Amino acid sequence: MSEELLQRILIEVTSIKEDVASLKADVAGLKTDVAELKADVAGLKSDVAGLKSDVAELKADVAGLKSEVSVLKTDVAVLKTDMDVLKTDMVVLKTDVAAMKVDIEGLKAGQKELNLIVTAIRDRQDETDAKLEAIAMDVHRMQGDIAGLKEGRARQDKILESLAMRSLEQETELREMKRAI
Repeated sequence: MSEELLQRILIEVTSIKEDVASLKADVAGLKTDVAELKADVAGLKSDVAGLKSDVAELKADVAGLKSEVSVLKTDVAVLKTDMDVLKTDMVVLKTDVAAMKVDIEGLKAGQKELNLIVTAIRDRQDETDAKLEAIAMDVHRMQGDIAGLKEGRARQDKILESLAMRSLEQETELREMKRAI
């Protein structure tokens, strides 16, 4: 019966080890996913910085164009056709700026979504860590139980050995008594 119990315990310990290994693999996968997300976020930040730089350049261009417009106003009669071209360019620039603002808002929304995903991953990581700690505690407890069972079995083996020796001694005594009779 104790061998069956040891077999069951061994099977459960093996199962727990497999579960722990599976959890470790899941944790490693999550860590890889988090690293990839961080890399993606860094890339998005770089893109946003580039867009901000482009917007700053466009604003500088707009400021330069405004300066040129004020100079051109003094020469309106001669440069009237050039003024129309500049107005068209301004409309294009404003459209581009508006499109960039829409893109920036999209990037901000994507950034928020990524932050939510990272938070969810961290929460799941915490849950996984807590489960892993609970499993580790169960394994340690089971190891203690197994050690106790081994000690009990060792004591039983000593008792059986002692009883076997005593039985042999008694059988020897009985044989000697039978010979004496």
